[in-house]
Amino acid sequence: MNGVVIHHTGDYSSQAQMVDLCYTGYSGLPGPLGHTVIDKSGTCHMVGWGRANHAGLGDGDVLQAVIDEPALPADNEANTDGNSRFYGTEVINSGDGSDPWPEAQVDAAARWAAALCRAHGWSERSVIGHKEWQPGKPDPSISMNDFRTPAATFAHYTLFRLAEEHVAQHFGWLLGYARLSIGGCPITDGLRMKCAVGLGSWVM
Repeated sequence: MNGVVIHHTGDYSSQAQMVDLCYTGYSGLPGPLGHTVIDKSGTCHMVGWGRANHAGLGDGDVLQAVIDEPALPADNEANTDGNSRFYGTEVINSGDGSDPWPEAQVDAAARWAAALCRAHGWSERSVIGHKEWQPGKPDPSISMNDFRTPAATFAHYTLFRLAEEHVAQHFGWLLGYARLSIGGCPITDGLRMKCAVGLGSWVM
């Protein structure tokens, strides 16, 4: 893995329906459609691990920038598969400009991204929006520069070293660990389990 991609889900009939969709996928695209789904309350629903169908084809120059961490170039090509390169979270939002982005939800997404960056030794420059990766994508419908500011704060905050322990405990399956338990749901090699973890219970 080389970085983190933030998405919004698009239209949804209910939050539970969207969590299920991202876990199972649909006829044209099998699940998981990301690694987590973050609902309006700020709860992260774990829906996949390893390679997930969320990033699709994007710009190879952007990937190199995520790895090297300079300023991002414009995404003007779709020549590189990002599904095996990026962690992805789907933040539940229609993206129509009227669906609210609750502070708890955005905060949870920033902390989730920061915890992964901290575990890998990345900075906030390794966190991008889908719209910065694949030409023509609109998500997420929030400013990624604004989003990266709290992500940077959380990733570099001295006390956030505690997140490394929590990542190993709660998100270790994302990093290749096996036989862990997330919210009471066992995670084993080769098995996807849909679990929910409230971030407020373990991050500062």
